[in-house]
Amino acid sequence: MKPCQKHWEKLKAAIRSRGLWHLVAADGKAAMENVETDLRGRADDRNYDPLMACFFMITSRALDMGGLYLMTGDFCPVCEALKHRIGVPDENGSPCTEEGEESYWIDGPADAAMRHCQEIGLVPKVQ
Repeated sequence: MKPCQKHWEKLKAAIRSRGLWHLVAADGKAAMENVETDLRGRADDRNYDPLMACFFMITSRALDMGGLYLMTGDFCPVCEALKHRIGVPDENGSPCTEEGEESYWIDGPADAAMRHCQEIGLVPKVQ
């Protein structure tokens, strides 16, 4: 799975707008080192990367919804979700819109990352 450029840029903008960009790994190599550290069970709050955390939140949810076919190529999890969700009624019976769905997939994880960063003291809590 690989986010398309449009959704990757939107996700990065969401992280920036929440003041979390200083926590993002400097490059792909550093991001992968953080992932490897986490997989080995040695991660701590100092190497929390909100961009990668959001990507993994999105990936996990997309796999839950769409299935393993997403792992067979460079499918953007957000684009795939939009294909399947636009026009389908939500829990309130309203048809899903692209804007609403993108917010769910981009802003939802970014907000969750922000709350996590506040809870662990990486950024101050806003009153």
